[in-house]
Amino acid sequence: MTGKKRESLVVKATDNGIKINNKNVGGLVLDGFYNLWKDKLLCDVKLTCHNEVIYAHRSMLLIYSDYFKAMFTIGLSESSQSMPQIQLDETSPEALKSLLLYMYTGSLSVTNDTVQDLIVLTDLLQMRDVKEQCFQYMEKSLDVTNCLGMWNFAETYGSTTLLVKAISLVKRRFPVIVQTEEFLNISSSRLEKILKFEDLSLGNNGEDDVFKGVVRWLEHNVTERINCFKDMLKLVKLIHVSSPVINELKQMMFMQENLEIMTSINFQRSTDTDCPPRHPIQCIYVVGGYLQSRTGPMCPRLKTVERYDFKDNVWKNSQTLPVLASGVQVFNIHGKLFTTSFEMSHGDSLMPDVSSTPGFYEYDNIQNIWKDANDCFAPSAAKVIHDCLQKSGSLAVCPRTNKIYILSDTDLYCIDSSVNDGEVSFSEAEQLPSLQELETYSNHSTVIHKDNLFVLGGDRRISASEIFPVASVFMFDCSENKWITKTSMQEPRARFSAVLMDDYIYAVGGFNSRRLRSVERYDPVTDTWRYIESMNKERSHFKCVVHLNKIYAMGGKSYSRYEGGARKVLSSCEVYDPETDMWTYIAPMNQARCLFGAELF
Repeated sequence: MTGKKRESLVVKATDNGIKINNKNVGGLVLDGFYNLWKDKLLCDVKLTCHNEVIYAHRSMLLIYSDYFKAMFTIGLSESSQSMPQIQLDETSPEALKSLLLYMYTGSLSVTNDTVQDLIVLTDLLQMRDVKEQCFQYMEKSLDVTNCLGMWNFAETYGSTTLLVKAISLVKRRFPVIVQTEEFLNISSSRLEKILKFEDLSLGNNGEDDVFKGVVRWLEHNVTERINCFKDMLKLVKLIHVSSPVINELKQMMFMQENLEIMTSINFQRSTDTDCPPRHPIQCIYVVGGYLQSRTGPMCPRLKTVERYDFKDNVWKNSQTLPVLASGVQVFNIHGKLFTTSFEMSHGDSLMPDVSSTPGFYEYDNIQNIWKDANDCFAPSAAKVIHDCLQKSGSLAVCPRTNKIYILSDTDLYCIDSSVNDGEVSFSEAEQLPSLQELETYSNHSTVIHKDNLFVLGGDRRISASEIFPVASVFMFDCSENKWITKTSMQEPRARFSAVLMDDYIYAVGGFNSRRLRSVERYDPVTDTWRYIESMNKERSHFKCVVHLNKIYAMGGKSYSRYEGGARKVLSSCEVYDPETDMWTYIAPMNQARCLFGAELF
């Protein structure tokens, strides 16, 4: 007996003698069977896969596989044959060899190249645990370039989790998915299922993206698909498709031979006037922030992330940020959620006690993880965003163009974005004309209205001890590339929240000599401001988000009692309904926070 085998034996005395146990009996048997298999000794079953023959032991097969257990134990013809031959052409020889190696060694290597074949094989052989692990691995590679194929695969081989995640991704990033090669090759029945979704997330272009996607799918194979095109168009909400996009279809060559399609479109647009637009299922995400009223660079900060469910009126905890970040800003671009994440540390020439490292994360809601997104941002883009937040500047995203505008002191920058295979990248920062009047301004708010940037209020610094909130409003005309002075707000305010809703700009709360409850609304057409109903609670350093024509205000700094008392950080939230001109409390956040990021996603 070798030393290794002797060491595995455990001997215990009994009343009648001794009891010998082998601690490694499982490994010994497995190693023995592996060596027999490797040397093709005592094999009693022949597996063939695409003309390749692989020998094995039926006893090992039936231990792992319910399929083989039934074959060899309930009287099927294979059970009585000395060397049955079993055809397994549903998969690849490589996958079959890998799975047999797993049976004999307990180790299975899964790669992107083999995972689908392994799922097909484990589904056939009824090896449910291994199949589930393969599906979990497959989920990690789910993206916009393959989600339609994975949807089909999950339906065929019965993975509810992958199916739900694939459909969720299709809904959330539909405008990007229609640009992929995979979309062009989907079946008409699959496209029909997608068009029936009322909760497609369409972005600023709305139903135009749906219409263009259907036309693009048709153009890929006009001959075979023209007959079902009219049926597909019935599932498009044509009343919400813009006239210029409809007119583009008229000019296409295949339309000259199918004039009845245009007649059908015009009829549908004239009769479906009450057809509601699609509404994606979205949540408000709040990210990071400070948990105390002191918001210096090294004051206690939060990693926590929460999301608000509109339907259930409840806040749920989401995946936390990987770092304790300062100056958190969150933005939704091309259907992806990004956040700034500048970690603070000691020692900086601008701020002797602290410095910060530029950082960005992207939230993957399918996998529920925050992924490092630093490589998505060009160096100058990262720098100007970092500098802007260090100087208490502001940034705004244009929903139509997916451009980010960054205002820091007098400097204005624009960062463009693009999508390649579903991944978003941000260009180098382009400097735009500056505005000298903003030289000493900070803590202002910015809003995009019809592609133009509005800069509202803020603090004007006269000296280190003289800081005054202002009511001024400036507009940068992006088409003319120039600044225009607009009518000032009714009262000065800084550290407030500004949002666009129904073509009006709302300035909400903030701080001048004290924290504010007041809210005012700006009409860009008449260049006038007017007060609307005030919030229930004074708020500064907070966020507002618009959803379905309502304004949601969350958290911030306030007072311990009505219009006075000690400073307090809020968890409370309230919603403004313009139809009733009233603010109503909704469920509070799980964590009080101020100076945080918030976005609809």
